Amino acid sequence: QSSPKLGAVFLNGRKAEQGWRRYFAPKLGDSLPSSTLPSTSPAMASLNFAGKLAAWSALSEQARLLP
Repeated sequence: QSSPKLGAVFLNGRKAEQGWRRYFAPKLGDSLPSSTLPSTSPAMASLNFAGKLAAWSALSEQARLLP
């Protein structure tokens, strides 16, 4: 099953990625690219706010390049 209006999926952390891979990716196959970004949760202390902001800001650039 394809999603013609959806160009990519961007996931908020590893838990979201695990859910994506378990429940949705098998149904969609390789038809929809996905990218995992650092979690915005304060519990993810291994990356400071500036690092998270940089990763999520890069997402806006990627999204502009999608068809």
